[in-house]
Amino acid sequence: MLKAVESVIFFVSDIHTAAAWYAALLGSQVQYENPHYAFVRGPGVLLGFHPADEKSPGGIGGTTVYWEVVNLAHSMAQLEAAGATRYRGPMTTSLGAQAAMLKDPFGCCIGLNQPSAASSAAMGIAE
Repeated sequence: MLKAVESVIFFVSDIHTAAAWYAALLGSQVQYENPHYAFVRGPGVLLGFHPADEKSPGGIGGTTVYWEVVNLAHSMAQLEAAGATRYRGPMTTSLGAQAAMLKDPFGCCIGLNQPSAASSAAMGIAE
């Protein structure tokens, strides 16, 4: 069901400053999906930066690992059957990917991402 860690999203007060700091650290460049989401490619993972809000305040415990899935609805159902609960989404991103966050039985977030052709192309991932 879970194929690979797709990205790690940091919920921060200033996506531009945070993304620039990580880009410098990794010798990479900041890219933007939209004005509210920046990302940096690191070795073997994509680091994303989203504005912190009331559901994802950032800081300790504010980072969510997203797993790439083939079928978002099916994966959500499997996780819910195992005791996870819906937290955020499902939603469609600006590039057409499907995403959701669930809380595991221990209060941690699990992110799920079903990429679209456009989101995979924008992230430099071949389908």
